[in-house]
Amino acid sequence: MEEQTKKITISSRVADDGDFGNTISFVGNLGRDPEMSYTPEGKALTKFSVGVWAGKNITLWLNVSFWEEWAEAVNEQLKKGMRVKITGRLRSYKWQGVDRYEVTGSWVQILTKKPDEPVVSSPKEIEADKAWRIAHNLDDVPY
Repeated sequence: MEEQTKKITISSRVADDGDFGNTISFVGNLGRDPEMSYTPEGKALTKFSVGVWAGKNITLWLNVSFWEEWAEAVNEQLKKGMRVKITGRLRSYKWQGVDRYEVTGSWVQILTKKPDEPVVSSPKEIEADKAWRIAHNLDDVPY
């Protein structure tokens, strides 16, 4: 896992536009594989969605985009189901009467290597995690 995190944070620069009041960090799971495209000017853009647990049976879906070097790195290394921590700028808007949220990412950390690999690995840790999730009514989390 360490090697994969290093790959993605090689150019660990956070855009400094002077507006630190609109920074968000969150942990969630990718809801779909990243999709990369290019602007007419040749800038790479990668988009994907992340599901963030917001309570029992409630998932907040955030649309995330990364630009340029980060776009290429996340497109190569992230896959649907992976658990990630993302930092970026939040924008909210309404679309067809529904609240939507979009994050322009400035940093990402991979918390799992593969979509099917748990964050905890030993049988004892897995049982402890399962017991904690049941005690806190988290057994219905959709990811």
